[in-house]
Amino acid sequence: MVSQIGFDSLLSVDCAPMEQLDLFAHSRDVMLRRDVLAAIEARRALPGRVALDKLTSAYPQDSLLPAFEVLVCALESPVVRFSDHEAALTAGEILETVIQSAANRLLSPTSARHWIEQEWRAQAQAAEDLAYSPISPQAHAVPCLLRAGAWRAAECAVGRIASWRRIPLPLAWMTQARMGSDGLAASWPLLAELAWLDPPGFDGLVRGLEDASLQRLLRDFDANYDANFEDESASGADDPAQELAWFPAWCLLAEPGLAHPFRQTEPGTDGDPERAARLLLELLLLEKQGSPLLLQRKQLRGLHAGLFARYMQTR
Repeated sequence: MVSQIGFDSLLSVDCAPMEQLDLFAHSRDVMLRRDVLAAIEARRALPGRVALDKLTSAYPQDSLLPAFEVLVCALESPVVRFSDHEAALTAGEILETVIQSAANRLLSPTSARHWIEQEWRAQAQAAEDLAYSPISPQAHAVPCLLRAGAWRAAECAVGRIASWRRIPLPLAWMTQARMGSDGLAASWPLLAELAWLDPPGFDGLVRGLEDASLQRLLRDFDANYDANFEDESASGADDPAQELAWFPAWCLLAEPGLAHPFRQTEPGTDGDPERAARLLLELLLLEKQGSPLLLQRKQLRGLHAGLFARYMQTR
């Protein structure tokens, strides 16, 4: 973690991709570079500084010296606690840009990812006393834990945010953490709640989630909404992101087996997309019981004619 080490000067560091080292070369510059790399990968600050000083003394024009300096400085200057949100945001910007670039240049993709994940864990620990701020949400510990892949720790940290399930960004954080720890099946209730509460935030989250079945449902929704599902009278009809508020209801028609996890959702804002999904849950249950459906079907048609038409096509 870099602390108080000249943010402006770090931003000027050249972190272009590292030229491939010849693993069979034994020239002095290659050996000295390897010594620095070994100390960095082992996260040993003092040996890293000693090895870097030797390389600098022997080869002051070495093109990798700036990137080596960034990572050695990060090891030498760990942050213990952030004093305020601004300090956390600054450190996060340095880590995301300068330090990440240096690690990508010097280390293999796997090593760089693991090395940076440890830095994010350290930053999360340094930020654990900072309260959630709507003005500076990225200063909170949770985004750092998510970047580190520390899913359970992220869930615990979100859970300490008051009313997190009613605030779009913490709800998105919890959804991402739940996906990482338990997978899609356990995440459907939160995904549905996020779609109803914050469709653009839902859109930003789910497009990057690596789950084949979820991505298939999203592709089908995108491909079919305008042609077979759109309702000009429905809210969000002109905004592709807002349309995703109807995604949970559409999923119930595409995958009726999702009824069980969707019944675990908590009440939200009671907007039309949420009401439609809950009506579909009721209809699916009534169908199994052989009960009358006229009232619920009429209500569904009033909420979204396109959704009702698609429902009737499957009956």
